[in-house]
Amino acid sequence: MALRDEIKAYTDSNGYINPNPVAPDAGRSSDNSTMFTSEYYIMLEKLLQSNSSDHNQWKALIDKSSIMPGLTVRYPSDTALDAPDNIYAILAASKILNQPGIALSILNYGISNLGFFNTTNPNHIRNTDCSWNWSALQWRQPQQLFAAACASNTYKWWKIWYKPIEIITALVIATSCMNSPTSDADPRRLSWLLIQATKDSSWLCSLASKIWYKRLYKDYGSDGMRAVAAVYYSPKGLGNNPFSKYWVD
Repeated sequence: MALRDEIKAYTDSNGYINPNPVAPDAGRSSDNSTMFTSEYYIMLEKLLQSNSSDHNQWKALIDKSSIMPGLTVRYPSDTALDAPDNIYAILAASKILNQPGIALSILNYGISNLGFFNTTNPNHIRNTDCSWNWSALQWRQPQQLFAAACASNTYKWWKIWYKPIEIITALVIATSCMNSPTSDADPRRLSWLLIQATKDSSWLCSLASKIWYKRLYKDYGSDGMRAVAAVYYSPKGLGNNPFSKYWVD
């Protein structure tokens, strides 16, 4: 069997991917469906098994999980704040699938709203009662802004105004997961997604990623991210789920 076949057991009735097998008629089964879905399409692309239909399907799924262009939610028809994890994955897929439009919509929305992604009051920084929702300030993590700039192909080396957040992002990557136990899979997945979004645009992030990968292989051996996926996804164990079987570093 191939990834495309094995992932069917992890796919809900609306086409979103989950970290564990779900029933074929299952509806929403995870708050991070767009993250797992993006990871799947990234894997297809890295395995050279992706096509334009896959790209269009991924874009359609992200559009359905957006209140408006650039303002994503956890699942279609939801209004709760999106998780930063999901946004990192969407940006990584935008870069790897060469679909900069999705990342550009996120970047433009963030710029227009000063980094606030307020799903309860779209296109406004504050809530409808004029209170502040600081949890909606996604760009409190400046590396997410830089990931959006890279994934949208907006960042260029000569745009020196991006340099401070490029340096911050590279430092985040270079130091991520230091001294973390091998059971701590989630931050390694998120670091990997940040690397995918930035390394091909930023020399500093590419250099930082080499440091990160060296640490990854020291902790997990040559299996790298497949070993990380073996810890995170179900059934657990190397080769026991499609993520740990097909992940490409």
